[in-house]
Amino acid sequence: MLMSYRYHWAMWGAMVVLIGLMLFSITRGTVSLSLMQVLGALKLVDEPVSAMVSRIVTDLRVPRMLLSVLTGAGLAMVGALLQTTTRNDLADPFLFGLSSGASAGAVLVITRFGDRLGVLTLPVSAFVGGVCSAIAVMLLFHFKKQRGAEHLILCGLAISFLFGALTSYFIFFGRSASCQLCAVLVTGWSGISHLE
Repeated sequence: MLMSYRYHWAMWGAMVVLIGLMLFSITRGTVSLSLMQVLGALKLVDEPVSAMVSRIVTDLRVPRMLLSVLTGAGLAMVGALLQTTTRNDLADPFLFGLSSGASAGAVLVITRFGDRLGVLTLPVSAFVGGVCSAIAVMLLFHFKKQRGAEHLILCGLAISFLFGALTSYFIFFGRSASCQLCAVLVTGWSGISHLE
């Protein structure tokens, strides 16, 4: 009973904080707006606002804020699913090889095609690489005789190393200009000085 009571208070408190942050994010931008202007543009209070302020709020900031909330909710749901599946509070996409697969897909397109295929090529190729690694993990896990959370993690790590090796192969044997970019993207910005 006490746990249920605390849970409900925590949920309502989190909802109030979320709504407050949503309104706060709408007020921030290149053009600063007051809370009353935002509420007036959303027709929640009787506050006269200009057409420009109304368009800024309804056409730019509200869709951006809603997309941010949906993205955060999706990431939270996927994180909870990963942690529940593996029974591991520290589970992340690296455990299942998703990050390595996405990296391999992106690096393959950068080193083989460059930017000739358009703007959406890189995100789509990273997504396809992540899906391929997830399928590979599931196939490897399916053919094992023993099935448990620890075996799923081991399959994910094996596929992660495989796609990491493929990424290194694509970088080392690709075009030189794009390989430097890929090396920076994959390893991070800490060793940027050696590329100058």
